[in-house]
Amino acid sequence: MSPPAPSHPEANPPSGDSPGGEESGPGASHTRSAGLVGLATLISRILGFVRDILIARSFGASLLADAFFVAFGIPSLFRRLFAEGALSSSFIPVYTQVRNRRGERAARRFAGAVVIALGAVLLALCALGIVYAEHFVTAIAPGFRGDPAKFAVASRLTRVMFPF
Repeated sequence: MSPPAPSHPEANPPSGDSPGGEESGPGASHTRSAGLVGLATLISRILGFVRDILIARSFGASLLADAFFVAFGIPSLFRRLFAEGALSSSFIPVYTQVRNRRGERAARRFAGAVVIALGAVLLALCALGIVYAEHFVTAIAPGFRGDPAKFAVASRLTRVMFPF
């Protein structure tokens, strides 16, 4: 048996690299996806900054601005805690595991069950947030209790924004 012939690096580029130096294969897909997520995040941050500028221009430093930011922050806090943080970090691995072990159909049923359960929980949470808006405002901005007008506006805006 004869030894294998030596190969030239130019003839067999390493996996994931094309001869022209461009990435190809699964690594390129992940890099492109990560770049798109990064770009979308950058655009979101810029638009959020523009939103804040428009709010500051519209409200100024006033009772309404203070009430708006507290009312806006309360549902945002719940969304970050329940939807964006815990759900996304737990759903994806479990969904992937169900899909790999039991197939696409079972994964879709699992996702549907999660959506229904999450919808029920969110409806209940919204109802509680609307009913107990004053308590949330007191917990997040206790100083508003000293200004009845500001407290009333913040509580009313919290009720309006909670479904967000």
